Formats: sequence, structure tokens, C-alpha cells
Amino acid sequence: MTCFPQQIKGLMPERMIALNNHKMISNKGKATVVTFSSVTFANKAKAALERAGYQSEVMRTPGAIAGGCGYSVVTGAPLDKVSAVMDKNNIHYRSVTDKSGR
Repeated sequence: MTCFPQQIKGLMPERMIALNNHKMISNKGKATVVTFSSVTFANKAKAALERAGYQSEVMRTPGAIAGGCGYSVVTGAPLDKVSAVMDKNNIHYRSVTDKSGR
């Protein structure tokens, strides 16, 4: 089982287990979190990342990452690849953060 980075606080334990069961965080214990202002952009990003070959998951943005409301996509893809996919598909995002599992 792959471990989900503990630095991403504010996630419910059952959500972390669900993410682990999908084995989506496979980049040596690292996760990239992309935040969005709407669920529409988050869903578009998830689809674009999956077309590019990266597993991802849409979730509510944890308070420790960004205050206020919003949605995030969590993926095992490297930060530079995520940014490139967002730019190529003209998907507007708030931030891209690399969260290490170490």
C-alpha cells in the first residue's frame, strides 16, 4: 500500500485510505496538489491529467493548503508535468503545490 503524505492535513482518514486504495500516489511518496476555484475546473484538470497518463482524484481543498472554499486535484505526477498539462489545456488554477511524504 502506498502511503499518502502526512503533510496534507485536513483530510479525513477514510479519504486518505480511499486515495491509497487507488494507488494514485506512486511518485516515491510525493503528491502534487492543484487548487481550483470551482469543481468544474477541478474535473477538467482530472480529465486532462488522466489523458496524459496520470491518476488523479478531485477533493475539497484542505484548509491547511488554502483558506476558504475550493476544490483540489491530487496526483502523483511531478509538479512541472502538472503545470504543463494545465497550461496546454488552458485550465485556470489557483496554485500547484508539491507535498512530500517524507
